[in-house]
Amino acid sequence: MGKIFKNITFFVPLDKKMVFFESHMGKQYSCMPRAISEYLIENSDYKIIWCFNRPENYQSIKGVKIIKRLSPQYYYYLARSKYFVLNQPLPRFIKKKYNQIFLQTWHGTPLKKIGGDVHYEDIEKVKAVTHNWNYLISQNSYSTEILKRAFFFKKEVIEEGYPKNDRFLKWDKTKIHEIKKSLKIPFDKKIILYAPTWRDDSRNDFKLQLDLKDIKTKIGNDWVIILRLHSVLSSKLTSKDIDNQNVFDYSSYDFGEELMAISDVMITDYSSIMFDYSVLTKPIIFYAYDLTDYGDKLRGMYLDYHETVPGPVVQNQSDLISEIKNLSSYWNRYKDKYTNFRAKFVYKDDGESTDRVVNRVFKKRNGKWK
Repeated sequence: MGKIFKNITFFVPLDKKMVFFESHMGKQYSCMPRAISEYLIENSDYKIIWCFNRPENYQSIKGVKIIKRLSPQYYYYLARSKYFVLNQPLPRFIKKKYNQIFLQTWHGTPLKKIGGDVHYEDIEKVKAVTHNWNYLISQNSYSTEILKRAFFFKKEVIEEGYPKNDRFLKWDKTKIHEIKKSLKIPFDKKIILYAPTWRDDSRNDFKLQLDLKDIKTKIGNDWVIILRLHSVLSSKLTSKDIDNQNVFDYSSYDFGEELMAISDVMITDYSSIMFDYSVLTKPIIFYAYDLTDYGDKLRGMYLDYHETVPGPVVQNQSDLISEIKNLSSYWNRYKDKYTNFRAKFVYKDDGESTDRVVNRVFKKRNGKWK
């Protein structure tokens, strides 16, 4: 396949005003690529190409050309585009031209080990993938150090916060109301967002580690729960778990930032979503029921979990329910730790990250587009 793509690139001329976008290997219209794409649509004359596994689901996106991932068009537009903007690697057999520019946005500040720090036996494979990248976005200086080492990246890191977090910093109550209405979430309810990480051993051994019915009974009718799970896990949920009155499954919803924006509290574990959610300065409860196994046997972590996370760590459902009931005292207990967490990890997330990233990559002299 690599030889075929190389032959295509030889015959297809480069379009200096074309940008190729992909999010999570064609599964979503989301994350940093979406934020950068929408910025360019609103502020430039670039031609925007988006690829999806199921392009028929995304035909309503305005101002872009939609193509199918790994189709003949996919290879054509990869060869034609001056810029690539992705939050995951391209297939290893794709080798860009020397004058193409690859902006790797990545998708989260790393708590769990990544790249060469965990896949020791695959170091050459990691290098083969990251060699394509010209720029790499980082949320903070902590991430910059890890990303450069774990990805063997020696080119330019853009440490300017995360573009995906810009929009929800600017949304007002009217926008929040619109989101709730579109998602059919009751306006008079407080919202718990449950967003655990993907576990490397979950594909064949899934069990939702929450008794949703028990939680709802004990926390009362003032709350609804939104689930944000990995697609492999959400596909195994049943009607016993989801009733679309008290519990909603929005695991496949592309725009996770909207779910964060409408929620009142988040329950997570080791997911990088904790960093993005802290931008909103809302309570976070850490339900780490498998902390020992996860830290020691699966990925491993870069930070001391208990010392780092800006909220209570619980390991069973009884304690989780107690923390939900005790949210009124959350800030008395965790204000200082939360403030320090934000100062270390999200100090660049000020609502203007997209502008700074785009200016670094696409616009460099006298405000003119390249």
